[in-house]
Amino acid sequence: MHPADPAPLSIPPRHAAAPRHPLLSGAAKQARLLSIYYCLSIWVLLSAINLRAQPVDLPAWLKAIETLDRSILQPGAKPPAGLPAALGPKLPAMSSQARVLAARTLAKVDSPDSAVLLLVLAQDPDSSVAAAAVNGLLAIPASPPPADVLRAIPATPSPPLRAHLFLIAGKANAELSALRKLLAAESNPNVRPSALAATVRLGGVPERAALAAEVANAKGPAVATVLDLLVFANDKRMAFALLPLFGSTQPVKRLTADPVSRVATRSDLAVWTAHRLGLLNQLKLTKLDNFDAATVSKARAACSP
Repeated sequence: MHPADPAPLSIPPRHAAAPRHPLLSGAAKQARLLSIYYCLSIWVLLSAINLRAQPVDLPAWLKAIETLDRSILQPGAKPPAGLPAALGPKLPAMSSQARVLAARTLAKVDSPDSAVLLLVLAQDPDSSVAAAAVNGLLAIPASPPPADVLRAIPATPSPPLRAHLFLIAGKANAELSALRKLLAAESNPNVRPSALAATVRLGGVPERAALAAEVANAKGPAVATVLDLLVFANDKRMAFALLPLFGSTQPVKRLTADPVSRVATRSDLAVWTAHRLGLLNQLKLTKLDNFDAATVSKARAACSP
């Protein structure tokens, strides 16, 4: 037996009954449609309010940064092209929170002027400001002058920030010989992997073996970070560095947030890194996952000399 259809909505006899639409055949479905309609209406209203609240000219953008108005970070908010030039002279008088917001806003302006100012903020004495600036420099295509980045590296005492500056130097196509000198002078083991990746990205050949050793020797979750550096190096010839990881069942990274979570192994990360290097396009992988033995075998073959 099939359950009976819900009773139709009662209509006062003085009105003619409207034809029933199959999508509105029941009070529950009608209520659901009304709920969707109200949600969409609220979303449209809030979007309109947000658009009206965004700064409309350069002085308004400067004021928004000074007053910590984080609505300017919304995806639809587009800073004016002249923001970097107008913002630079005002930075020294701003609070550290305003300078953090300035760095995040500059990352929305993909221009050489923005990159230059972000490099200035990357050397800010406040670590939160500097961190926001280096993240911005890595996120935008534009880069500051390579020589300026090279000068900033030895002048940066924080190892994590210095590691990021090495990557920015590689992204900015700094002079290989100059970067090698800084690599030779770098003694911090947490910074050297980034320096090696930047050097390999610029065409360094002797540094490939050292970067491969960093991959093989990485312990626990650190291997995921080093594999990101391998991708940053942007050299398919570094695929041999993945060979020691294939077949490993050592867990590294959770794949889901549920209590009974699946975990990616070193082998899974190696397969995904080979894909990110452009070596497994025929497999059409879409995400990091627990890969089967056949996929691991194909990845190993693709990475073998």
